Parts: sequence; structure tokens; C-alpha cells
Amino acid sequence: MTNKHPSLFSPFMLTEKIKLRNRIVMAPMTTWSANPDGTISEQELEFYKRRSQNVGLVITGCTYVTPSGIGFTHEFAAYDDRFINSLEKLAAAAKSGGAPAILQIFHAGNKAIPELVPNNDVISASASNVKSGDFMKRVVQSREMTENEIQETIR
Repeated sequence: MTNKHPSLFSPFMLTEKIKLRNRIVMAPMTTWSANPDGTISEQELEFYKRRSQNVGLVITGCTYVTPSGIGFTHEFAAYDDRFINSLEKLAAAAKSGGAPAILQIFHAGNKAIPELVPNNDVISASASNVKSGDFMKRVVQSREMTENEIQETIR
């Protein structure tokens, strides 16, 4: 076998302080396997452990940053301190192969599923009527976020 793409397997400086051993990245993928309370499941930890070997960088699936930001069932959460222990386990699993890891943060906005957000109150950057997510068969009305909701989301 010849090496047609030698740079793919060469180190890369992501930042001044973060060196990747190669340019192969585990792209973010959703597993729909978090626990019902938003914590990381053992199944999800095993998923990251198996896939983090020999890559240069791991990017996790998305985690919602406010209760109103959940976009699908069995998504893991990061909106308050009770999730720190769970996220630490995720970080350890994602980095178990020796590569750095990036946590993908997320707010579903107008693609949120009303039944999953508090009071079925779908909020977004702008008010809109949209088909909510790929799995929805209906149009959902979102309302424009307030200034306080924007600040809470980006804090």
C-alpha cells in the first residue's frame, strides 16, 4: 500500500498549545443514547472509547446548553453544574485514545421539539413557523428570544 496522502497522517498544530498527532478527526455524531435525565450513559461512554483510538481529534455529539435548547430525545445536557460529573466522564472517554476532545455545544432554536422543552415554549433568534427538526411532521411556532434568554443561552 502506498501513502497517497502523507499529510493526513502528519501532526498538525491546532493552536499554539494543542498539537494533533494526525489530521484524522472523529466528526460529531449523535447517538441518541444519553440517559433520560440528560447525563451520559455507559453506552455513550463506550461509543467514544471505541472510536477515539488513533484519531488526531475527537468532536463530541452536541449537548444542549439550556433546558429550552434540547433538539432530540436522549441528547446529553450541559446546562448546569449537576452535569459536570457526567461530562467529565465523557471527556475521559473521548480522550482515552490520546487525542484532544472538543465538546460541541448546541441550542436547537426553532428546530426544538415542543414536548421536550419547558412549557412547550420553543424559542429562537426570530419568531417563525417551521417544520421542527427532521423527525417532525408538523409546523411549530417559535417565539423570539428575550434579551435575558439570549444572555442565559450564551453565558
